[in-house]
Amino acid sequence: MTNDCQAVARALGLHLNVLLRNAIQMVFGAAFLVHLSPKLAGVVFVVGAAHWTLTTRYGAFARRAAR
Repeated sequence: MTNDCQAVARALGLHLNVLLRNAIQMVFGAAFLVHLSPKLAGVVFVVGAAHWTLTTRYGAFARRAAR
């Protein structure tokens, strides 16, 4: 039982570390992009939002179609 708890704790710690690192990298990367070129940053954010929307809608469609 102790080994199982330690394995779960290590896995959660690793995933939390990766999540935090990626979130910080995304925030500072976006801020740096805005600093370098606000127009390019706007295009990247609009395209990223459109991509996220299309991906989410297609995922919902694929789940409904699989039933």
